[in-house]
Amino acid sequence: NKFDCIEGNYIFPFGITAWILSKITGIPFVLRHAGSDIWRVYNSELEDIFKQMIKDTTKIITYKESLPFWNELNAPESKLFISKRYVPSKEFWNAGCLKQEKAVFFHKLTPKWNWAQLDFFGSQLKQQRYQGYVECYCVGESDEMFMNVKNVFGKYGLSTHFHEFVSPDKVPNILKDAKYVLVSDVPPNIPE
Repeated sequence: NKFDCIEGNYIFPFGITAWILSKITGIPFVLRHAGSDIWRVYNSELEDIFKQMIKDTTKIITYKESLPFWNELNAPESKLFISKRYVPSKEFWNAGCLKQEKAVFFHKLTPKWNWAQLDFFGSQLKQQRYQGYVECYCVGESDEMFMNVKNVFGKYGLSTHFHEFVSPDKVPNILKDAKYVLVSDVPPNIPE
């Protein structure tokens, strides 16, 4: 069975993988970036490969805020598809089909991160009368950052359990058991 299209949903490594598969199979590929992934390839040893990917892709799914970057790389306007960032409506905050009372938080903690997002997460969980705990898969630059996470969730009556950051292949099983998944923005100048 031949697929119509291959989607690379993150420039590195999935976009590069989609590009290679496209070269091997002849199936066109679409490049979708998440935001912070651009800066992993821009001005790096991967930049030449990235520029070739731009030439070879059928479409680049991007956001209005990223247009100056694509213009700087001379990406043809005809290849750019401007998408809105997805923000789930409040009705999706309470997905009742999951059994375990666990919220999952993945993030790289840095001083430049917008720490107010933790307050938002805590307030939303409290508003939903969430009684579980927050499982945190984080990397950080100091113990103080982990303490900040614990304190912010703690002020909303939520306990935290910290785990080392995990490899991508383990993420689906972690998410499968979560009642909530807490996702935040990453500053574009912070390497992943």
